[in-house]
Amino acid sequence: MTTAPEVPLCDATAMTRFHGIFREALDAAPRFVGAAPADDGDRAEFVGSYYDNVLRLLHAHHEAEDVTIYPQMVERLAEQADVINRVNAEHEVVLGSLEAAEQAVSAWRADPSSETRDAAGAALATLKTILLEHLDHEEADVVPLIGQCITVAEWDTMSGTAFGMFSGDKVWLAVGLIQEQMLAEENTKMEANMPPPVHDFWVNSGRTMFQDYVGELRA
Repeated sequence: MTTAPEVPLCDATAMTRFHGIFREALDAAPRFVGAAPADDGDRAEFVGSYYDNVLRLLHAHHEAEDVTIYPQMVERLAEQADVINRVNAEHEVVLGSLEAAEQAVSAWRADPSSETRDAAGAALATLKTILLEHLDHEEADVVPLIGQCITVAEWDTMSGTAFGMFSGDKVWLAVGLIQEQMLAEENTKMEANMPPPVHDFWVNSGRTMFQDYVGELRA
């Protein structure tokens, strides 16, 4: 075993909280997608945009893990490499259903109908089954190991890398969804580390935009 860094280690339980974004979004798909009127283009665009951003956030999260904490864990906890690599490999299993869900949501937004709506709902349901199995494995088998060898600074680097990889069109939605799941002190730290223009936008406009958006989505 490679000795863990002699600096403060991260609170890896934050990952379990972060996963709540995807659990809640996929749990809600039958209501948000399945209950949308078949011919309501505005609702298809509104709900579809939400799922597009959530799925892009999932992409960014997994890609950031792949290039930051997973390689570091294998290096530092060599005796746990089989477990770490097994769970990390599940990202590729998730990817196929993730891309299928993205395509189905995009098709629904482009051509709202009962057929495209139902296809989007079915694709999200398939993703839920596959993703939740992975999240369960990661939370049970990997999160405890992260807390043994990943530093606070490295954890922050992973988070920053994920934000840099996020390709959605509503960054304020991603920030708001994260803040819903995180502890108050984690949100305070997040806001303190935002670049000044981003912080000012979030505090003055973005938070309200998020609250209005999810209020309408969840009504």
